[in-house]
Amino acid sequence: MCILNKKFLNEKNSTSYCIPICLFYEFGQCPAGSITLSTQDEVDDFVLAYPGCTALLGNLIIDGNDITNFKGLSGIISIDGSLRVRNTQILDFMGLEFLESVGGTFDLINNNALIALSGLDLLVSVNRFFVRQNTNLKSLDGMDSLAIIVEQESIIIVDNGSLISINALSTVVNCPNCSIEINSNPNLTNLEGLENIPHTDIFYLRFVDNPNLVVCNLQNICTFLSDGGDHMIENNASGCSSAAKILANCFFSISEVSIDSLLRLTPNPVSEILQIHTSEGVILQEATIYSILGEKLLTTSDKSIDVSSFSEGLYLVTVQTDRGTITRKIIKK
Repeated sequence: MCILNKKFLNEKNSTSYCIPICLFYEFGQCPAGSITLSTQDEVDDFVLAYPGCTALLGNLIIDGNDITNFKGLSGIISIDGSLRVRNTQILDFMGLEFLESVGGTFDLINNNALIALSGLDLLVSVNRFFVRQNTNLKSLDGMDSLAIIVEQESIIIVDNGSLISINALSTVVNCPNCSIEINSNPNLTNLEGLENIPHTDIFYLRFVDNPNLVVCNLQNICTFLSDGGDHMIENNASGCSSAAKILANCFFSISEVSIDSLLRLTPNPVSEILQIHTSEGVILQEATIYSILGEKLLTTSDKSIDVSSFSEGLYLVTVQTDRGTITRKIIKK
């Protein structure tokens, strides 16, 4: 089989015309179904066993306390199932730096050497996002492109003792029926990073047992709570100790409607025409589209914007009206 073929490559009398056929057949495909890698040797050997593998059809489970890097997985672009990384000693995600999508749950559990998520620059879409019990994880930095989270019970960040920032989630602009749970993160002080999830996408909020969490009055959270959205909020610091405390810090009244609630961009993700919808009485003055790096790409006063020529990816749209200016993230698909 595979080992025998590699041996034949080193033999002078091997027949060259049959070896590439055998190698292509044996090696050029991903493994069928789910796969579990439990040691560093198994991770390293993956690229040798499946050198042409870019799209996994099942789950990828990486579970082993001697695993320190993912260099053997450098060809993987998509995972149809879940990616579960647990009980490892990884420092970052280099090796999975070409990963773009996870069709199931992206789940990090008990990776105590991990400090940030460096190496996940291209990851755009996951089904659910779970980060749990990673003792030394300080931030989610390194995830610069995550924009879509699909399922209910969508964002769960629980029991990460050193976590101080979830700001990297600010690229998430599409999370339908989004359930957000931020629980037992003793050093987290604010929820910056959740502000670009539309309040209409939020299904449920649970902020519990975060003793230093003081800033929760993001506009989308304020609107969700003011509309009577389902929640459990308790045992946090004073500014986030209850829904009533959060709303008291929202400076939100019926007579002061935020520009955020008066303007919508649809569809998002968009493939051809981006529509700007404004409430009655709001006058569109100008819309500008920027690349994620801040390069100005287009300026218009039209409410229908043709983006069909844009490359796939994440963009920023700044919309100026007579009521104020707002910036939104969109995805070009």
